[in-house]
Amino acid sequence: MAIGKTKYWQICSILKLIYQNPGITRKELSNLLCIDKAMITHIVNYLTADKWLIKQNHFAKKIPLSLNENRLYVAGIEIQPEYQRFAVCNIQGTILYTKEWSLQRPEISDFLFGELTKAINECGYDIFAVGLAIPGVCDNENKRIIASNPFGIKIPRELPKSLGEKEIPLFIENDTRCLGWNKVAFEKDFGNFLLVVYQCIENPKNKDEFIRISNGLSLFSKGNSWAGAHNCAGEIPDLFSIREYVGEHNFIPYSEKLKMKNDPQLKATVLKNIAIRSSYTSTLFDTEKLYTYISGLDIGNDYTDLLKSYMDKFHFYPTVQHTEIVTSPLESFTIAKGACAFVFENLFVHPCDRDIPQSLIIKAK
Repeated sequence: MAIGKTKYWQICSILKLIYQNPGITRKELSNLLCIDKAMITHIVNYLTADKWLIKQNHFAKKIPLSLNENRLYVAGIEIQPEYQRFAVCNIQGTILYTKEWSLQRPEISDFLFGELTKAINECGYDIFAVGLAIPGVCDNENKRIIASNPFGIKIPRELPKSLGEKEIPLFIENDTRCLGWNKVAFEKDFGNFLLVVYQCIENPKNKDEFIRISNGLSLFSKGNSWAGAHNCAGEIPDLFSIREYVGEHNFIPYSEKLKMKNDPQLKATVLKNIAIRSSYTSTLFDTEKLYTYISGLDIGNDYTDLLKSYMDKFHFYPTVQHTEIVTSPLESFTIAKGACAFVFENLFVHPCDRDIPQSLIIKAK
């Protein structure tokens, strides 16, 4: 596994560190990997010749190293029962192409082989790999959906390992977790953060009601997600549905939430419940940041203050615990972009975590 005198793991590790730390220098790479500077320069020259790195004067000192953002293109597809969204991203996370469908509860494999493969062929970019973001319990290693309530999947469903004549690799991840990978891959957030999503999906046949409400959370620490013992981490039970915790009309049946569009008091109670759950969970795991995405509801300008008020109540050590709160709308293609992020993490980072690196982008010679 060597290219000249260069060992395969050294190339993979250097590429990983430059991907994770844009602007890193050769000296810093040498110190982190315990590889002598001459070998670092040799590998950097090799990666530059292979168009992975932006060409620079490598004889100058302290040259910041960065990946060529257009060396690799990947696609992300978010598949929901009500809609499907496709995005193409470069290494930096710039969305270069989008497409969407409004197919009602499509058969997933048929969609992958049909509409998605056609979109890949027509997008105008040479797609190296595809990420699938889907609600439910996902098993990326074995390429299957273990279960998904929105799609009515009760037993594991196998998915293809690759797509099209080029056999483009497929990676599978939970949709909410993909938002977290977006933070890690493109925003380089390697801290401890909790991400909460509450998505109210429009009903095309009844503008006064939502057709479905999707909510979940994902927990990340040091660039890794916490999936739990059964890959079910992030599925949020309704605390207020438990009889012992019901009070002041906090419990709202799901059927009533679907009708809250024109009921300001009901919406306020729902938003308060989300704030309580989010703040409590963030405190429980002692996160540095709480990212909150809410779509379909007007949260107003005071929602961050509401989250903070509950956070202050829950913190055991208020002089020690400081949690940054970031509240954002959920843009249309953010989850599809997150699926792209999951792909890049699987291409640049995860192969280096193995005892024997196995990279799809750097071939062993």
